[in-house]
Amino acid sequence: MNQFTPKSAFQAATLLQFGVRPHRDRSFSAELRQFAAQFQMHHAIIHRLAPLEVRLIDTTYCSTLRNLEQSAWTLGDLMNQHTMDALLAGHSAVTWFQNMPNNHTKDDPLDRLNIQFGVSIPFHNALGNHVALTLCDSAFSSLDLEQLTQLAMPLIDEVLKTERASNFAATALTTRETDCLQWAAAGKTSLETGIILGLSPHTVNQYLSEATLKLKAVNRTHAVTKAVRLGLINLSAV
Repeated sequence: MNQFTPKSAFQAATLLQFGVRPHRDRSFSAELRQFAAQFQMHHAIIHRLAPLEVRLIDTTYCSTLRNLEQSAWTLGDLMNQHTMDALLAGHSAVTWFQNMPNNHTKDDPLDRLNIQFGVSIPFHNALGNHVALTLCDSAFSSLDLEQLTQLAMPLIDEVLKTERASNFAATALTTRETDCLQWAAAGKTSLETGIILGLSPHTVNQYLSEATLKLKAVNRTHAVTKAVRLGLINLSAV
């Protein structure tokens, strides 16, 4: 089921239209380019809602911008703080106008795009994901924002599913580590978790310590939070 809205026949048709299929190693760039073309926009990015000083490549899930890895652009080069605040506040869509700054080197691979107009649509879900689809171009384009949002939902959903699958493979939590995190998320102590799982409190603490290390968290609470956001544990199951 689509995480953001109940799956409908309309959304199912959209999945087929844009070729959205679950696949851990696939690239979404071509699908994103096709999506942007439906709205006569040249550039599209699916990115996290992060501080504006973060490099664009470091906050991007997928993009149609070529050579983004070699670019010095930051998220703030695309949008200002007012736009970001509106997205974080949950506005359905935010249009913005901004001339690209001239503070990059002449050989920055993205400078030639001259992006001046964009529209960003935020998506927030129960796993704590705060992401946006941003379409941008060098000239203003009149868009049906409601249609754009509806069509974007399945694509955003599949991108995040693939990201979570990749994160899950990278962390490689064992079943016991995941179980212990799951019960910690439910507010259970190590003693209570041990009774539930048939383990000693010491063993539960070992599993939680290993999970905290793998998730690069600073403590158990942080590990639970990161596990939820990565989709490794499900709060609705506890």
